[in-house]
Amino acid sequence: MIQSRCVALVVLLLLGTSAFAADEAIPDRFDFKFDGAPIWVSAARAIAADGSVRPGVLRPEVRDELRDRRREQAARDDRQQVIQDESWSRCDVNFFGSVDGADVYPARTLEDLVDFAATRSVISGVVAGSAVGLHGGKPHTVLQIKTDASAEGPSVAYLLYPSGKLRYDGMTVCNDDPAFSAPPMVGDAVTFVAASAIDSTGTLFVTDGSWILYEHAGATVLPPGLQSDAKLRRIPTARALALFLREGREVRRGLQRDPKMTTTTLKIVIGASTSFSALRSFAASIARSN
Repeated sequence: MIQSRCVALVVLLLLGTSAFAADEAIPDRFDFKFDGAPIWVSAARAIAADGSVRPGVLRPEVRDELRDRRREQAARDDRQQVIQDESWSRCDVNFFGSVDGADVYPARTLEDLVDFAATRSVISGVVAGSAVGLHGGKPHTVLQIKTDASAEGPSVAYLLYPSGKLRYDGMTVCNDDPAFSAPPMVGDAVTFVAASAIDSTGTLFVTDGSWILYEHAGATVLPPGLQSDAKLRRIPTARALALFLREGREVRRGLQRDPKMTTTTLKIVIGASTSFSALRSFAASIARSN
């Protein structure tokens, strides 16, 4: 079942405060590991009490772009007299992504996810907190994820999500990447595939929206670009997807060790595996034969 953004918002309002709470605060800044430049700065740290952006957060060219976009959008709205949905009609500037530094490309099928996961990390856990801040001058949300005991990566991981709404420099600025589902909420189980962390602490990850799957209010939320994939829809939970991708990686490694096997074999196994026994057995047989 695919959960819509509107239903997710209603459920959040009905549930109120989640039982899941972060054990530690989300850092108010993440820096690139190589040059120390800020990747993301929390709204509390980036925006002063008078609504201005503090020095050093926005590069001059980004500030100029924001002002140009505001003028262009105001002129376009005046000409077309377009009224969007309520939340977006209140935005002076609209952005539609993106995340800088994401060395990824969209997955089109479950097989793509398995291929990507073969050389990347599969991170799974529960969302424990979220905060909106600025990344590249645009509102972005950082999700704090308490990873599963068997998960790869740090015990607490952070995911940079191109979604958010903030008011600064006299403008209401919105960001919403259509390639991403609505952001997971606190308490949601999530699985995503990503390359190595991009920040100096080794905990902040970026990825494409098609590499993220989560559960909300008992429903599995699939990425927009993969909602029609019948094989992915058969995977019942976010944690099950993590297991599937990790086992798929072992199969892929087995294929690399044995040149007689082809990727067609892997696709057959994926197509036949409604639980995970076929994939698990296949991975084990490869391991025993090498």
